[in-house]
Amino acid sequence: MNKYIHVQRAVGYEKSRTEMIRQDILAGRLPCSFVTHALLGSYLVQAEIGDFDSSEHGTTGYLAEFTFAPQQSQQLLDKVRELHKTHKGQTPAEAELHYLENAKKLAMYGVDLHPAKDSEGVDIMLGVCASGLLVYRDKLRINRFAWPKILKISYKRANFYIKIRPGEFETFESTVGFKLSCHRQAKRLWKVCVEHHTFFRLMTPEPPQRQGLLPRLGSKFRYSGRTQYQSRGDEVLEEMLEEDGRGDEVLEEMLEDKEEMAEEMRC
Repeated sequence: MNKYIHVQRAVGYEKSRTEMIRQDILAGRLPCSFVTHALLGSYLVQAEIGDFDSSEHGTTGYLAEFTFAPQQSQQLLDKVRELHKTHKGQTPAEAELHYLENAKKLAMYGVDLHPAKDSEGVDIMLGVCASGLLVYRDKLRINRFAWPKILKISYKRANFYIKIRPGEFETFESTVGFKLSCHRQAKRLWKVCVEHHTFFRLMTPEPPQRQGLLPRLGSKFRYSGRTQYQSRGDEVLEEMLEEDGRGDEVLEEMLEDKEEMAEEMRC
């Protein structure tokens, strides 16, 4: 591949990631402190308009076109302007990189949230991430199930279940259940968990099962993409782009699967 094209694709990919994170922050899906809002905002400004110029940026008026937080204040704009001064000399690509590096430090970065209820009917949020399945109540994390501890992931109608490996002083496996709003949401959560569990925990994907003449009801999806182990040593950007394409095809096939229609009729 032409080196110039490779660099251009890399820059475009970083910009799209920055925009997705920015939208999550503005929507409140990625909570930030005041200082983090200001720091990320200053890198965003550096990437968009370049170095601070005292003759043009004498007041915070030059920041009027930007939105850095769900609830923006004059105090925040003052802090963004102050930090913008310190980034002199950074190229747009460097500023984008600093933005991403700091965004990755946020507690909720990379967590895919799903509203649910626990066994007592209390509203919670289930977060799927690289390390495992997280449980939040009132925006506080109250539990974590690491992927190595999870033996089985399943769903039935609107219920989602995980089977947990017994602890050091335990004899039997245990099953923890959660209730989603509907069958589709439970199945969506299950698929996301299967993908994460396979990608981050297994060195080799499960081989595709041989299919008989008749379709079988129930949850049969298996993630068939490359795992983290297999992806090492490759060109990271191209692998990620290729994976995105295959992932879309897999999801389309799953959504069109006749088994989903049969499952819907059973509910």
